[in-house]
Amino acid sequence: MNVTIKLQTTLKKFAPEGTQRGEVPLELPEGSTAKDAAAALEIPEDFIGAVFVDGQRVEIDTPLAEGKEVNLLAPIGGG
Repeated sequence: MNVTIKLQTTLKKFAPEGTQRGEVPLELPEGSTAKDAAAALEIPEDFIGAVFVDGQRVEIDTPLAEGKEVNLLAPIGGG
């Protein structure tokens, strides 16, 4: 299945070379999750603070579907 991964903030450094604005078209096996997408891009799971699929917040292990837009956000820190 084909999905679009949008890397936000500091996660953009994991975008493959030549990718514009942190948008990565990605082909994954059916039943893959955002966790699988992150692994395919070599993003450590603890670098991900939130996952949104088509604008809805989901858990990182929620199955994806063809054509979905997946936004990966880094954890927000502060003090």
